[in-house]
Amino acid sequence: MAEVKYQHVYKIYDNGVEAVRDFHLDIEDGEFVVLVGPSGCGKTTTLRMLAGLEEISKGDLFIGTRRINDLSPRDRDIAMVFQNYALYPHLSVRENMGFSLKLRGIPVSEIEQKINAAAEILGLQEYLKRKPKELSGGQRQRVAMGRAIVRQPQVFLFDEPLSNLDAKLRVEMRVEIAKLHKRLNNTIIYVTHDQVEAMTLADRIVVMKSGSVQQVGTPLEIYTRPTNTFVAGFIGTPPMNQMVARLDSRNGQLCLIANKFAIPLASPMSEAIAGYKGQEIMFGIRPEDISLSKGDTTANFQVPVVVIEPMGNESYVYFSVDDKEWICRHAGVSPVSEGETANLIVDRDKLHIFTRDGSRRLY
Repeated sequence: MAEVKYQHVYKIYDNGVEAVRDFHLDIEDGEFVVLVGPSGCGKTTTLRMLAGLEEISKGDLFIGTRRINDLSPRDRDIAMVFQNYALYPHLSVRENMGFSLKLRGIPVSEIEQKINAAAEILGLQEYLKRKPKELSGGQRQRVAMGRAIVRQPQVFLFDEPLSNLDAKLRVEMRVEIAKLHKRLNNTIIYVTHDQVEAMTLADRIVVMKSGSVQQVGTPLEIYTRPTNTFVAGFIGTPPMNQMVARLDSRNGQLCLIANKFAIPLASPMSEAIAGYKGQEIMFGIRPEDISLSKGDTTANFQVPVVVIEPMGNESYVYFSVDDKEWICRHAGVSPVSEGETANLIVDRDKLHIFTRDGSRRLY
């Protein structure tokens, strides 16, 4: 196990495109870090530079105290688990798991010991003689993980390992990967576009967009204090509701004012952003921080309900606010029906306030 350090790393292709820009991150020994972001944001390229599969254009990469920029992939002491499993179809599970050890000249007895230990961890004992085509997607992914485990690397790299699995298997494999990390306590760097995987697995999340880091923090920090509107909208299911409003006074109280509503702000929020009075800002509210009712007279404003998605233990209620679609995450059955007008109450203490362009959090 070892620390990993990205020091102002860039990846610039020959056509001038910056796939990764000034990536700077210290990953602690034994930490589980997840790189998350939309397709094309640079997260896989960032991982592949660490693996030695992409050259570094500028900056330095360290594993422990070793600068690895110019080391070949085999000399970096890492193991990578790919999206497509990358198993040899003509080899058995046992042979796939032990192949890299065989190439390194490890004694057969030691290889067998490591394969059996990894198979026990992953529940693969009864599948060791099978070929990959005889396995399910989840079992193949376990074999790919087992092949990484037997190498006993300093760092595990996971590149979208669950994207080819169905929803049920993804949940099961998330649990398996979490248990694996607790058992081995290796440093893990994990790439995904799925923010649910990021929230459930990570010690820290790195949110990326267009090759740049937008925010680094624990899942709770990222969720409760997103640094900009991109992070606010990307992390969270359903996503945060966002809208432009003007800050101004109504009846002596600072309010968020739009065409059809005025939401009074509570202290200390109103005091913290009083300097922006008279200006437009972007504000956001999580779907679970909105309440809907039919007859509550304390409602902030009324909205027409467009669609209701019953989810069993909760309902997603979609409605229109100043021609913007918003979502309320309501516990249980929705109190209103599609086509009705609902009274909406916003939890003022849970508002997120950003600059007008969404680039910076104000409160």
